[in-house]
Amino acid sequence: MLFPPNYHSSCYKCDMGYALPTFDEKKQVCCGGQLFPAVEGNLTCCCGNTPFSSARDICCGNKVQKRNGGEIATCCGDDNYDPTYKICCEDTIQPLVSGLSTSCCGRRSYNPETELCCDDKTVVLKEKPTDSCCCGNKSYTTSKSICCKGNVQTIYVRGTQCCGSTSFDSSNFICCEDTVQKIAGEGGNEMLWKGQF
Repeated sequence: MLFPPNYHSSCYKCDMGYALPTFDEKKQVCCGGQLFPAVEGNLTCCCGNTPFSSARDICCGNKVQKRNGGEIATCCGDDNYDPTYKICCEDTIQPLVSGLSTSCCGRRSYNPETELCCDDKTVVLKEKPTDSCCCGNKSYTTSKSICCKGNVQTIYVRGTQCCGSTSFDSSNFICCEDTVQKIAGEGGNEMLWKGQF
């Protein structure tokens, strides 16, 4: 029988499909296939091959350490923290900047009510409460603006598109080589009108 990771065949035997200990679990603990004296009765756990008291300590990053966050201590990378006051962002302990609504942006915490997390993991301040997207280092509301190559631009009534770093109304204009040009008339006699908007 294959034993689950927590049950080493040196310390457990198989009996009718169950892994049964070959030792007294109140007095000993099996860590990595070796028996050690239990430091806290059946509250003794293993951290790699080291026995420890889960009531007093915590195992993070394969090392035993004191519980910085008391009973509710949680691991964050190789350290532990109190989730009442901190948050873990990509194995980095960060402050709760806005209580329970705090979120992570890469390795840092931020307030999602007043800030946005952009694709490159930078945090920008919302210019308006309705802003929901980043454009360069600015925020914008998608129902009112469009992002063109890192620049916040106007949305037109219909057919808004980007032409380089500017927006244009595609029902009246076209984009040629990052330049907005007026669409020629039906007869094709009108000259194309070049202009940057």
